[in-house]
Amino acid sequence: MEPEKKRNPAPGNRAEMPLGAPRMRKNILHLTFSLDVGGLETLLLALLKKLDRETFHPIVCTLSEHGALIGEFEQNGIEVITLPKKPGLDFRLMLRLTKLLRDRRIDLVHTHNFGAWLYGVCAGALSRTPVINTEHSNVPTHKKLQMLAEKPMAALSRFIICDSEAVQRQLGNQQNIPAWKLKLILNGVDVDAFSARERPEPLRQTLGLSDDTVVLGCVARLAPIKNHSGLLAAVGEIAEKTDTPFHLLIIGDGECREALEKEAKTRRIADRVSFLGKRRDIPELFSIIDIFVLASFMEGLPIALLEAMASGKPSIATDVGGNAEILGRDNRAGILIPPRNQEALCNALLALIDDEEQRLRLGKAARTLVEKRASLGRMVTQYQELYKACLA
Repeated sequence: MEPEKKRNPAPGNRAEMPLGAPRMRKNILHLTFSLDVGGLETLLLALLKKLDRETFHPIVCTLSEHGALIGEFEQNGIEVITLPKKPGLDFRLMLRLTKLLRDRRIDLVHTHNFGAWLYGVCAGALSRTPVINTEHSNVPTHKKLQMLAEKPMAALSRFIICDSEAVQRQLGNQQNIPAWKLKLILNGVDVDAFSARERPEPLRQTLGLSDDTVVLGCVARLAPIKNHSGLLAAVGEIAEKTDTPFHLLIIGDGECREALEKEAKTRRIADRVSFLGKRRDIPELFSIIDIFVLASFMEGLPIALLEAMASGKPSIATDVGGNAEILGRDNRAGILIPPRNQEALCNALLALIDDEEQRLRLGKAARTLVEKRASLGRMVTQYQELYKACLA
């Protein structure tokens, strides 16, 4: 059987021990489809960096050979193993993963989203290793395989963690998963890493932004579900309705990038929009953003929204997924708008672009709210308590 591909651990990392960690620590394998730059992967890195290493020994297994964040995991003393998945349903992967769980004496498997969960729960059943899964999105599925598989997968799992009440409701209603098995743990953000800071003038200059320009920012994967096209349309509309100079930064990459860049040119707003691609200087970028915008059709509890709030920035977000759970519906910490409503999006943008006082007031309230409800420390504590309950 083909062995797993083990990355080179960081110096001093004890994760290279062939049988896992010393037995006073519990070996927890995190299984994810990739370690590319994204909300799920960023959240996982933040969780494992803060995890109690005296009690838990984390190992990450990715089903994709490449990933921009692999190096960061390894630099933080976290071993990364790659088990590349073949196209389609890869039965051999299940066997390889089962062997890995046995060889490394894994105590608990923590999978992330459906793809990793499918293979993780099968390997867990074969190796008699308990499995938990975190659902990071509330995107409803219409795929027959997934619809048929989720209920027995849930039965074979110890718990399913939901990052928002919206995800929790969807799984309960769609698959009739028992309420006791669905655990709510809100995503968390390192608030200190996004503390309010002065605008880095060199970064503004590099991006060609003048001092009086109101900067809009959208941090999201460039995929249809994120509705960047609707945001570009709104930029085109409001450009004719305000004299305040503004510029949109689109941060992230994905399948729609080329089409979106063409759309910006077609709408004649290319001079008002910058596509920055994948970035790792998100805290610095948030320091120059004045308004965060998320026009998605569907979400779980987006990390980027939490980061914007932690940065003390006002947000305009669609009322989908867990956005209302963290932002509130009273418009005191941001503006919540109906999805697929261009008029509401344009009105919200104009209201904040032309009112600096309101921007500052909403941003301050957002920072206070995220500190109370979605701090990284709170999330880490909840996960550690759940791990202990699974291993008791």
